Amino acid sequence: MSVSMRIAVSALSAVMVLAGCTPTTPVTSPSPAPTFQCTPEAGGVAAPCSQAEFEQMQKTDALYAEAERVYRKYLAEDERVARQGGAAQLTKGYKETIGDPVILRQTLKIIKQNKAEGRVMRGGDVRLIWLKRTPALSVKASLAALAACIDASSSRLYMNGEYVGQGAIYQEEVFYQMFGDDLKISSLNYEMVQSCEN
Repeated sequence: MSVSMRIAVSALSAVMVLAGCTPTTPVTSPSPAPTFQCTPEAGGVAAPCSQAEFEQMQKTDALYAEAERVYRKYLAEDERVARQGGAAQLTKGYKETIGDPVILRQTLKIIKQNKAEGRVMRGGDVRLIWLKRTPALSVKASLAALAACIDASSSRLYMNGEYVGQGAIYQEEVFYQMFGDDLKISSLNYEMVQSCEN
């Protein structure tokens, strides 16, 4: 075979190889739209929702997480003051969790009275049995609302060293507003109950 023939055959082979290896544009399917799942504000089963609804849900969840944090701090402070036998003035814990001036005045009156009368809580536990969102409830344009049930029945109450009864079981409705940059309690209602069972 002549050199020119070999060159021709080689060139033809190269063209055939290149033709077989010509890159093709890959066929791609369109990216699926992102799917979001939203849980109702009061709880329940998640369902598909838009991105805007999902982002709103995240903001609402953050608001309720802060409301729960504030409530747990308030409850812990209330128990601490009850166990020390009241106080002569509002504590830092109350001021950091309660924003409404009427509730602050009522709280001050109660803790001062407990101190003056020698009322103190001893023993047992103050247990938060349940805490849930109650978005259907609103007081004075509140931003968030929680309901809670507290069982303090294992504790004992004394006045001037004498036993006067056991702690209570009670439910609370707690409402929140912004006070400056902080979410605080703006309204608080409670009632005594026999148990925390729903």
